Amino acid sequence: MLLRLFYYKLKEGLRDKSFLGWNLIFPFLLGTVFYAALGHLYNEELNEPINIVIEKMDNTEALHGEWLKKTMPEDQLNSDYVKNMPTAYDMMNETLSKIEYDDGTKMFDIKNVDKKEAEKLLEDDKIEAIINPYDYENIKMEIKKNGIKQSILTSIVTAFREGIDIKEYVKTSGLQGNNKDPYVQYFYNILAMISVMTSCGVMLSVIKTQANYSAIGIRVESSPVSRVLQSFCSMLAMSFLQIVILIVSIIYYVYVLKVDFGCSIKYIFITSMFAAFMGCSLGYMVACVGNASEGLKNAILVGLVTGGGFLAGLMKGDMYIVVEKKFPLINRINPSSIITNAFYTLNMYGANAKYTKSILTMFVYSIIFIAIGMIFRGRRGYASI
Repeated sequence: MLLRLFYYKLKEGLRDKSFLGWNLIFPFLLGTVFYAALGHLYNEELNEPINIVIEKMDNTEALHGEWLKKTMPEDQLNSDYVKNMPTAYDMMNETLSKIEYDDGTKMFDIKNVDKKEAEKLLEDDKIEAIINPYDYENIKMEIKKNGIKQSILTSIVTAFREGIDIKEYVKTSGLQGNNKDPYVQYFYNILAMISVMTSCGVMLSVIKTQANYSAIGIRVESSPVSRVLQSFCSMLAMSFLQIVILIVSIIYYVYVLKVDFGCSIKYIFITSMFAAFMGCSLGYMVACVGNASEGLKNAILVGLVTGGGFLAGLMKGDMYIVVEKKFPLINRINPSSIITNAFYTLNMYGANAKYTKSILTMFVYSIIFIAIGMIFRGRRGYASI
């Protein structure tokens, strides 16, 4: 029974021209436009120095002394090694000034300015970050926007905190190479957008199985088949279609447009699969909760998709950071932000622990959405059909 319902819902989805148009044709066209407009811009920015300010506080020496007392054995505090140990500021300044790209270009252009001037340069986008090395373990970094250069700096600061040889880290991690194209994030954003947009198609499909919305729903509700099973099969069928569409889109980007996503294609498939499932489960929940009209539910979902997409940075790149600084809770509950963050993490950091956490977050939210939808769908009753 489950397979038969799935099969019929799959056929229904294949006949939905609106669903196929938005979710299949849209990413093909937009991806092609992005490639034509942005495909060669990265080559113009290769090996550009990263402008930064490393701030030296008035009490740098005092902070260094306190850190030594806290971390070094008492019997070694007077040793020549400890006495000659440079401050975190001196060590970072010296190390970063020596790092070069493969072609010999300096990776960092360190500006020697005071705090006030540094903040002005950051605000005017003339530097990428202000680094505050209080000690070897307490290093802060101020940035205005997110991007490839900021991600490189984040990786280096993290490595510095952990006591890793920075020059060796840069060499082995590939930061000196040309494999991190910032414009590829636009293609990740397309995948994120169509993943969350599919919620609208799922909502309309599930609504058709409800008696208070359509004549077809009356026939479905009158059948001996569980209403929860009917609606769940609708969601599964649309999820399957969306995953196939995403796979086709990714294959087009990778093998036709030759977009280098910077990671194994299997991780892009995995991320897209969980993203599509989360988008579909969101549409399922909205369809099942409440008795609002179809038009109102559609308006609510479109508002969630477009508004959430804006807050997630899909329409304005720096918005995710602004929201993270002012209202971080929104990024934790906004489906678009969760999906976007998963793709961003994969793009910038690869398949690491942070990426795994993003995948698990999408899966947990999907289960929550489905559970809420099933509870409301199972409780719905009618005086007469």
